[in-house]
Amino acid sequence: SVFLAICLLIGSGLAVAKGPMTDSHAVVLQSEDERVDISRDLAYFEDADAQFTIDQIITRWPSIANFDKPREVHNFGFTDSPYWFHTVVQNTNGPSTDWVLESVYSITDRMDLYLVRENGGIERYKAGDSVAFDSRGRNHHNINFRFDLQRGEQVALYLRVETTGAVQMPLVLWANEAFTEADHQERFLLGMYYGLLLCMAVFNLLIFMGTRDTNYLWYVSFIVFFGLLQFTVNGLAFEHLWPNQPWWNNRAISVF
Repeated sequence: SVFLAICLLIGSGLAVAKGPMTDSHAVVLQSEDERVDISRDLAYFEDADAQFTIDQIITRWPSIANFDKPREVHNFGFTDSPYWFHTVVQNTNGPSTDWVLESVYSITDRMDLYLVRENGGIERYKAGDSVAFDSRGRNHHNINFRFDLQRGEQVALYLRVETTGAVQMPLVLWANEAFTEADHQERFLLGMYYGLLLCMAVFNLLIFMGTRDTNYLWYVSFIVFFGLLQFTVNGLAFEHLWPNQPWWNNRAISVF
């Protein structure tokens, strides 16, 4: 009985060290799940004093986290507090072993992903509009992380989010191949949209040059700055215009 008690104590200690690998928000991937919205499958914790490390979060998560499932995407508005989020992903029979976690809200300053394997190993990834663009898993205008998840394997995902804007967490988990296909379709539509704005600007600039009516010049200026604002909000400016200038990217929206 003493030996059994010792084994139980050791086992419980290892479980605490590894942190929870299952909870009420677990995401189970099946063969048809190429795209899974996990926005509502996140438990969360407000780190008001910005004092917790990932090891402390893993150890204390069951007692400090809020496990209430939101009606919609988590949205905590403008706050100086970092927020931690957590879910478990189990690849039961998913269509891929190569996965991309995408944040559809592209103007978050910084998002750190801590991926905890079943053996206790921790992998860390970082991204955001105040972090160098090439830190992302895929060259894509939305914040994203790429990792492998074999069939029959499960991982715990911890996300630390800190931003000067609103804390919003629309998250989508993609099979990498499906992400690539969706990206092609999205870029086609975005190309049409920004191409239309460019045509409007050029057309009205030509009218101004012919009539010298300054109202057309003001309209051209409005179109240009509106287009640059949208280009920045969508994350495309960071990808194509200034990928190595996170300081400027974090301020461009206010300027435009």
